[in-house]
Amino acid sequence: MRKRLLDKICVIIALVLVSATGLSSCANISNTGTDSYTEGQDGYVTESCKDQNENETVDVLPLIKNGKSVNIIFSADASMLASSVGAAIFSLCGEFPDMYPDTMEVSDSFALEILIGSTNRKESDYDVSATSKDIHYFVGISGNKLVINASGSYALELAVDYFINECLPDTECSELAFSCEQNKLCIIENFIDARWKLEHIPAYTGNAISMVANSYNAGGLVSEYGVTDASVSFVQRVQNTNLSEFEAYIGSLLKFGFAECERQTIDSNIYVTLERDEERVHTYYLGNKGSVTVIYETGGASVSDISVPELTGDGEIVIYQYGLNMDPASNSVSGAEGYPNNGMLYIVKLADNSLIIIDGGEGRQMSGIDAEDAPHNDLNRFLHEITGGADGEKIVISCWFVTHAHGDHSDAFPAFLAEHTDEYELRALCASIPDFKAAEAGALKMKQIFSLYPDCKEIKLHTGQRFSFGELSMQVLYTHEDALNPAGYSTLAGGDFNGTSTVVKLSTNDMSMLVLGDSTKIGESFLVDTYSDVTLKCDILQVAHHGFNDLPTLYEKVAASIALIPQSYGYFMTPPSSAESTHKAGISGVKQSLSGLIADGRVYFAGNAEQTVGLAYRNGGITVIQ
Repeated sequence: MRKRLLDKICVIIALVLVSATGLSSCANISNTGTDSYTEGQDGYVTESCKDQNENETVDVLPLIKNGKSVNIIFSADASMLASSVGAAIFSLCGEFPDMYPDTMEVSDSFALEILIGSTNRKESDYDVSATSKDIHYFVGISGNKLVINASGSYALELAVDYFINECLPDTECSELAFSCEQNKLCIIENFIDARWKLEHIPAYTGNAISMVANSYNAGGLVSEYGVTDASVSFVQRVQNTNLSEFEAYIGSLLKFGFAECERQTIDSNIYVTLERDEERVHTYYLGNKGSVTVIYETGGASVSDISVPELTGDGEIVIYQYGLNMDPASNSVSGAEGYPNNGMLYIVKLADNSLIIIDGGEGRQMSGIDAEDAPHNDLNRFLHEITGGADGEKIVISCWFVTHAHGDHSDAFPAFLAEHTDEYELRALCASIPDFKAAEAGALKMKQIFSLYPDCKEIKLHTGQRFSFGELSMQVLYTHEDALNPAGYSTLAGGDFNGTSTVVKLSTNDMSMLVLGDSTKIGESFLVDTYSDVTLKCDILQVAHHGFNDLPTLYEKVAASIALIPQSYGYFMTPPSSAESTHKAGISGVKQSLSGLIADGRVYFAGNAEQTVGLAYRNGGITVIQ
């Protein structure tokens, strides 16, 4: 069970003192109709107590006495939650309580029992004033029973969470009683909407809103790929809304126990992340679209877990386009011989000589593991050279950012780390891999790094997140979660997987770079429609998809001083006859879009052609690495 901070959103039931006996008596529940709301808690109802049935209600109900617990009676749909309660009691007294479905006659109606769900005992009923859009639960004494019941399965989970985490002690005991002072009724208003699919969080509300018809499975964590009961990430889009409705929704999440931990503003767009234990909501309002995206996820690290705002060291920040092995005449990505004509690897050296690695190349570009001059050994020597690390000193990789799970972007770097594990410390993996079958091979290879570095953190990227690594920031501008149609399905599923590339903008005080991965027209449309020219303006442009994707409107707005193409010079400048027609057409368009940069010699290639092996951007200028 996840411990929930329900005390922030639910109000403990007020008690009525019965003066005739001089004792406090726990009464049952109905809506008073007055003083229903407390300041700062709009929508969360405080109830007072009234008598409900003829049975005398006890003050204190023994749950464990002399190490023996009372029976648990559960409804048919509450067996798993009942087992959780039983396990919690077992951890306290060392004896698992007797448990029975309510269809079995196990005792008379006067026996002390814990009732879970809507059982056949009359005490399971509780009065509550709620609408069809509200959810509610009750945990408390009714007659001589402890009642744990709710309006539905999720609310019942909340009720069990409250009982286990707030009402039971943390240490073993042989005596335990539930006091009526622990009674709680919780009503959460406007939680339910037939159109709302993110069932673990309140529904978005507004005057004229429309919602996409389905939630989108955005995929889980790479480290949990193929694991049963893995972390989840689901998305729902709201249309025809406004900023005030968005902020009101943030307020409803706060009342539901979430805490706001990140907020970013880009142009007219607002991005907010909220957390509650291991649950997280990332939501953003796009001002020029009048839309809100809501993402519910469990598991994974937070932005603050990955960021390193303060770095020790005063070294310069350098961006390298690393020269991978490419065959200018090859059109084969999967062929057994030669190198592919693609692959992408960028390296950012930070002020403290730690690194950010972007993608990593195709597997064959790191092959030949037994040779001293094998490609992976060349990269190892290069990384040691640029960081200046002493022998035996581990090189810190603060973040491995993967644009998407195609093999020419994600396969080689895990193979490299497998050969040089002890020379590096990998602290984080940052990626957003959708739940498409096409991603499985790449994601499973990426997953291997967690066996090499068990302490490596992982975050699933979402639009609007901003990471800090000293002076360098990494702003997420687009993920595949932005490519949903009105029905809530991805426009990328079954189509061009390159469009799932996450787009980020790297920025320092005097330099910026737009990293596109293999972005397609879908990403271009979102970026151009969502952000201002000022936001998109960058000094360095990484041309999409190895120079195959011409995105002319975006390239014009970026207005870069330098273009980097993760491709061999020979293939791009003179495509071989075997080149795919789409590649030739794309290259032709890119040449036209970047004609000025090409004419001025400000386009740099990555590959083993003579023109460029790699390069560095230092103090506003390029240094070629031969």
